[in-house]
Amino acid sequence: MNSSALKLLAVDDHPDNLTTLKAVVADVLPGVTILTALNGPRGLELARAEDPDVILLDIVMPEMDGFAVCRKLKSDERLRAIPVVFLTALRTDQANRIQALEAGAEGFLAKPLDAQELTAQIRAMSKIKAANRGQQMEKEQLEALVAARTRELARELAERKRVEEKLRESLGFNEALLQTIPFGMSIVNEEGRLLFVHGPLARAGSEPAVGQQCWEVYRDDRQQCADCPLKQPIEVGQTKSIESGGVLGGRTFEISHTGMVFQGRKALLEIFLDITERKQAETKVNEQLAELRRWYDVTLGREGRVMALKREINQLLGEVGRPVRYASVADGSAENPPPAPTTPPFPPEGSRG
Repeated sequence: MNSSALKLLAVDDHPDNLTTLKAVVADVLPGVTILTALNGPRGLELARAEDPDVILLDIVMPEMDGFAVCRKLKSDERLRAIPVVFLTALRTDQANRIQALEAGAEGFLAKPLDAQELTAQIRAMSKIKAANRGQQMEKEQLEALVAARTRELARELAERKRVEEKLRESLGFNEALLQTIPFGMSIVNEEGRLLFVHGPLARAGSEPAVGQQCWEVYRDDRQQCADCPLKQPIEVGQTKSIESGGVLGGRTFEISHTGMVFQGRKALLEIFLDITERKQAETKVNEQLAELRRWYDVTLGREGRVMALKREINQLLGEVGRPVRYASVADGSAENPPPAPTTPPFPPEGSRG
């Protein structure tokens, strides 16, 4: 380090000692700045204000000796990086040297001072100060980074909690919404395996297990639909749909299969419409129609006119072609009233084939 850039602080209660020290230092280190203090408290004030590169400190001083001043310096976060060299003419023994090191000093010189040794000590201590300052700056930077990262993590944690809370609210709303949907629903991946099953399917029997292939759940032949959208190429933004039937838990379903691309992979949305009651109603209607045809054998013309009636109808209404006049039975004006039916238009309950 260039001596003209050095700044020293000398603390000694004897002005003559300070004058001598300044002369020696100026001779061996031209251009160096030397600050002086006649007691420990003033030395601490100058150290805080000037941030010297080295502090040269006497041991024996009134009010606050050199050891106390050194301990104060080393306990202060802003000052501890400044190297301290004790200068003493009275306490040069081993015990005082040890006490100086325990107080935190980096050097110890006995008076009268040797100029070369003093120069070497000052130059070495200035390098220690630079290294200490660099280490302190690195520590401060690291602490600042840790603090900044801690704040960032705290913000991320708060944001994550907020998102999780919103997600819980959304999931609760979606679950409540799903419960209002009157049809079953499932989502199938491109391998045909169930990823999600909506609750109403469970009411048709045992709920299909996630991970099963859909056609193994509701197709009697346990085979994938021949025209399944999963077998077809689907571009992003496109959908392809087919309709099929299926049975689950003894109930009959119409199933709409819509293929789409989701997160870069094909997926299938299946909507299950329970048509069990409709099928039962259709079967009942068909049975009744068959019963009507068997009993009455009605044949309709192009315009819907009755062309032929079975013998039971003839007996009930009279022969075909005979005029039939309907009137109120209550006033006795009925003309040619039909004879009482000998065969009921509907068979007695329990006698139908």
